[in-house]
Amino acid sequence: VVSVLQHRTVASLSEALGLDSRTRGQEKSKSQARGIAAGFEGAVESRGEEQWSFVHRQHSVSAMAVQAACVLFQLAVVSLAGLPPVWYMHSAVEQGRHIDPAVVFFLGVMGILGVIGVTIAMKWVLVGKLRAAEISLWSWRYMSWWCIQNLVRLVGELFLRRRFEGTIVLNWWFMALGAKIGKNVVIETLDVVDHDLVHIMDNTRVGEDAQIMAHYICGGTLYFGSVKISEGCSVGPAAHVGPAPSVRNVQIPEACSVPPLGSSSKDCRQQSRLGKSSPSAFAQGLSLAVVLCLELCSAVPFVRLSLQYREDSFALAVWLCTVGVIGTSLLYMALFALLARSCVAVGLGAALRCHLLGAASRSLLFQPIHLFTHTRVISLYLSLLGSRVGKRCMLTFPLGSCQYSLLQIGDDVTSGSHWYFSNAEQCVETKIGNRVVFTNHVVFEAGAQIASENTIGDRTFVEAAKQYATGTITVGTVTFGRGRQSESDCVDASTGCVGLAMEVVSVVLRASILPAILLQAVAILNASSNATSSSVTAVIFFPLWQTLSDEECPSTVPMLRHCLAWCFVPVLLVCLGCLSCLNFFLVKWLCIGRFLPDSTTSFTSPRFQLWQLCVMLAAFTDALLLRYLRGSEWICTFCRLMGSNVGSNVSLWCEPFAEFDLFTFEDGAVLGPGVIMQGHAINNLHLAHLATKLAARATVHAASTVLCGSTVEHHGTVGAASLLLSGERIKPHEVFAGIPAVPQAGGGA
Repeated sequence: VVSVLQHRTVASLSEALGLDSRTRGQEKSKSQARGIAAGFEGAVESRGEEQWSFVHRQHSVSAMAVQAACVLFQLAVVSLAGLPPVWYMHSAVEQGRHIDPAVVFFLGVMGILGVIGVTIAMKWVLVGKLRAAEISLWSWRYMSWWCIQNLVRLVGELFLRRRFEGTIVLNWWFMALGAKIGKNVVIETLDVVDHDLVHIMDNTRVGEDAQIMAHYICGGTLYFGSVKISEGCSVGPAAHVGPAPSVRNVQIPEACSVPPLGSSSKDCRQQSRLGKSSPSAFAQGLSLAVVLCLELCSAVPFVRLSLQYREDSFALAVWLCTVGVIGTSLLYMALFALLARSCVAVGLGAALRCHLLGAASRSLLFQPIHLFTHTRVISLYLSLLGSRVGKRCMLTFPLGSCQYSLLQIGDDVTSGSHWYFSNAEQCVETKIGNRVVFTNHVVFEAGAQIASENTIGDRTFVEAAKQYATGTITVGTVTFGRGRQSESDCVDASTGCVGLAMEVVSVVLRASILPAILLQAVAILNASSNATSSSVTAVIFFPLWQTLSDEECPSTVPMLRHCLAWCFVPVLLVCLGCLSCLNFFLVKWLCIGRFLPDSTTSFTSPRFQLWQLCVMLAAFTDALLLRYLRGSEWICTFCRLMGSNVGSNVSLWCEPFAEFDLFTFEDGAVLGPGVIMQGHAINNLHLAHLATKLAARATVHAASTVLCGSTVEHHGTVGAASLLLSGERIKPHEVFAGIPAVPQAGGGA
């Protein structure tokens, strides 16, 4: 429309100025007319933005109400999985019969299958078959797509993640939702969306945490394209495959690969490097049985101690449950170490051992091993698994590794979250030198050698064939020089009784998050059962509690009784998520306060432990509630309450972050799925906080990382699977992409 208006305005202005548009003379007058038309075009675009913003403000309350109803609907569907076993156990108790664990397990499986079936049916009824199209944000069609996408993600997270990744079951799940998947395909990620528009051909492998999506959001519009991965391709860990404004229909050529952390738009290579064969049915069944046994056995301490709850001793109950959480984590870690040692002693094949330990390690990461992040427990545990780990290391547990005996880590090594190993089946030793720092989403290829005093930046693939010299910084494929790290800072950071005490306190605080929130909910339930009907807690919780515990209810209609009670389960789950948000809010503002730009925090200070607790609370709150509100007005409201400066018409699909005060998102900003907004940098074992700003209508596409201290001006764009370095400034209408992100030719146009 703007182009037509511009053309007609040029013609009308030419006629008004007495010009003949068919002649080629008087170029100066024509240029003046075009300049006036360009100003008119800007006015039309500005008017369109104002009108769109006005419509958004007018309907924001209704949009939030619809999205809240969608969340209740999603939780109601998921809660149906627990109805059959709970009904059976309650009926058995009422009739004085013995509870058969086999029947409970069977009914639980039937409930999960029923929820999966309902989810598939809802997808086809409410959304139907997706096609390449453009949908306005906040429209009813967008709302239905948003609701079903979150429902599919919720069901996958609860029932399929960790246990079925890399198996044929996950392929069946995606095919039932509309995806076209060929034979001998291995998919190790749940981040496959827009299934009707995704086609994965034979002999293809998709690595851990990879993203395959057929949509992107830009300028208040949801655009759908298509994705086709040809035969014999591979997608590396944490890679991104999806359309972009320049390419709506993505196709990866035959026998090509997208490297780890790469993007299909710019990083396709010939000859796959990952080379992981499809596991056999025996390997898939064995890994599922082993993971279930490990989870059931490790859950015993938490279950037994949580049953010791007494209403008159809330503090004791929190302490018992906290000890149960720590015991569960330690027991699972011990069982996993025993499994890893047994696989080596028995002499299992490399493929079977890799698949078995890979499935068990994914479940291990779901267990509360994150309680011990950046403590010496991780170093001791890697040593127990056979790795050679030096002194004073602050590590997180690696992903995708099964050859722990071939991993050598030097002294004073610091890691970020999410570091992976590719080519884990290869028996080649990986060495990391002394005083090496590698940050978030770093992938090591088997056989990589990193010299001492190196820094590996975010979203970097460390290749075995590349030389990493001493005292350099490597980000993607670019290497910078830097000074040597201070050895005294490394030594002082993790030695002595003070550092050990800080770690113990940090672990206990992290472990008490879940028990405290659950027991707060139980205390509110008990209070509501004794409260008057005029209280808020009684209105919310009393109907469920009364229906489950009313002895006067006729025993002849137990199913009706449980169905009535189950109507309140989604409300109860939402209230539990809101309770976790309230705890996060109180801890952030009462214990930490406001994060100030240009401030630093030492690893040995109490504020650093509180910051880690805040990060854990952000992840926990995201898992309970916020993950299913991404892309909605609710997530923007929560960020405003936590200290962020969020304008109107902002679409946030990004991963959770803790330093809310350091982020500014102006009107119309868009953060795609999987985007990481980092509010801190690590320098000599100190946290440095810097402010980050996204101006009006700025867009950060999926799977990108924006480091602290960067600025994206209005209408600026960061491409998919890119890394925007700290201190970088993107000018208006400019496009940055790559690792690290650099200006793209023609971006201003």
